[in-house]
Parts: sequence; structure tokens; C-alpha cells
Amino acid sequence: MALFEEARWDFITARGYGLKDFQKYQQGPVILEANLKFKRELPNREKIEIVSQLQEVKPKVLTLKQTILKEDKKISCEALYVIGFMDLKLRKLVSLPDIWLKAVGAK
Repeated sequence: MALFEEARWDFITARGYGLKDFQKYQQGPVILEANLKFKRELPNREKIEIVSQLQEVKPKVLTLKQTILKEDKKISCEALYVIGFMDLKLRKLVSLPDIWLKAVGAK
């Protein structure tokens, strides 16, 4: 799951919502659900590609699919995440702001 987490942060940071924004606004993503399917062995040190695809957007949550592709492009693992957007001061989920929607590719 750490590989998926790193890929998600790379994905959103490249689109304009990184750690500095998280600290500035005191708002950011939280994993609400995670479903992983392991399909093929992934030997240590094999080069991989992680593909992140937005699946669904609702007012306070979104669904993101991530896939680990092996060097031969066969699927090693698929993950489906339900992600909320949390205000750290209020300690509750808030509506997805435009800057975040842009970062995940919804706008």
C-alpha cells in the first residue's frame, strides 16, 4: 500500500496540490476505504508502473483506481480507494474544493 500512497501523492502534487498546500489550508485527503486485489507476484526490484485513474466524484468523496503494472505490462495488483477530503481544524469531511478536483483530474 505504501507504493500506492506514494503514487497518489506524486499524482496530486504534479497537478497542483502537494504537501505545502495540505499544510497551508489544513485540508487534505483521507482514505475511507481500500480494496486491494493481488493478481501476480511482484519480485523484489522489478520495475513497475502505477497507473491512477479517477473513477467517480461525489460532493465529499471520490473513488480512485490504481493499478500496478509489471515490466511486461501485466497487472500485479489493483486497488480501489474511496477518498474523502478532511478539514484538520474541523476534524470532519468537507466538500471537495476546486483546487483538489483539479489535482485529481476531475476539472
